[in-house]
Amino acid sequence: MTISETVKRERKSHVWARSDDDWYVEPEWVSKRLFESEHFAGDIWDPCCGTGRIVQSARAAGHSSYGSDIAERSIGYGVVDFFAMKRT
Repeated sequence: MTISETVKRERKSHVWARSDDDWYVEPEWVSKRLFESEHFAGDIWDPCCGTGRIVQSARAAGHSSYGSDIAERSIGYGVVDFFAMKRT
């Protein structure tokens, strides 16, 4: 078989059932490490903030940060479907 030939394989990337609204919670160390490693300028908006781990890590790193999600998962974050938003 050559590189140019296409091989179709079944994709088995999920080891657990898919969550409603694709809501998954990353470990706290992930967002903490993000802000230790990367530079950000300006406000940070997490449009899929869930319970706010990334927002909280951004604030702990000294950034102005806010979040929203498609459903109310935690008090203090807006309910917004960012896929439905229109550019202005």
